[in-house]
Amino acid sequence: MSMDVITEYLNKTKERLTYDKLLAYVWNDITVQEKIIQLNTLGQLFAKGIRADGTHLPEYSDVSKDLFDKPDGNIRLYETGAFYESFKVLVRGIDAEILANRFKATDTGTINLYEIYGEEIIGLTEESKIALAEVMVEPIQRFNKMGLSVD
Repeated sequence: MSMDVITEYLNKTKERLTYDKLLAYVWNDITVQEKIIQLNTLGQLFAKGIRADGTHLPEYSDVSKDLFDKPDGNIRLYETGAFYESFKVLVRGIDAEILANRFKATDTGTINLYEIYGEEIIGLTEESKIALAEVMVEPIQRFNKMGLSVD
């Protein structure tokens, strides 16, 4: 193998393995997106009643527990499942953003969950980010392997 071939290979690899391309590839991975949503909805809101900043949602009132059969502990923002089902991951280049329908229809009108519970109901805690990083390893390895393959 001549030095020209090696240099050409390294240049092509350098072009394929950029930070921006890596992030876009990882954020677009369906397993990563599903994990982001699962961590935010089931891992944080449902299991712990916590926001992205680590603060707890208020506890269910005695009235909610007695009349609506809510459990003891923090509000989970789960009634019909519609809020959790509305979660999506929007990828724009190297950025990924969690989106969800913050509006909830009630008998008396529409309420904005952000106004009541804060925008931090959407987003990952530091603990969730660590769990997400573990899931991101496989797509990163796959991306590197693709980038190192010879054309």
